[in-house]
Amino acid sequence: MTHLTDEQLTDYLSGASLPAIDDHLAACGVCRQEIASMRSSFQVFHHASMEWSERMQNAPSVRRAAPSGNWAAVWAVACVAVIVAVLLFGVLSRPMKTGVRNAASAASSDSDTAELSRDNQLLAAIDKELDSADLSPQKMYGISESVKAR
Repeated sequence: MTHLTDEQLTDYLSGASLPAIDDHLAACGVCRQEIASMRSSFQVFHHASMEWSERMQNAPSVRRAAPSGNWAAVWAVACVAVIVAVLLFGVLSRPMKTGVRNAASAASSDSDTAELSRDNQLLAAIDKELDSADLSPQKMYGISESVKAR
């Protein structure tokens, strides 16, 4: 005996009852059990969502926290990085005299390396700070990850 497809089960639960599906459910215990299991899952979800809704309705109003200054710092660092890149491109793309260029490029290379190192440290600190802030909706609204059936 072939069983009902997922689509047919969903249609039946949605109220689209066809005589062929009704006849099959009358004869097939496996499909009846699947329908009962799906209804049970829907009821668990319904109860859990109603409890959450009531909790949120009765909870003191939750104001969204104002964005922290971290984004301002990120934008500031990004702007500084763009300005530094533009200045470096301008300085390095200008033609220089051969003798002066070697000495200038050695000094520039050392200062560029030090500046890039400082920039990388700053970006790593910002990234670490952003990663440590847990702003998930589950934490903000106290939603548990699993809901037990009642």
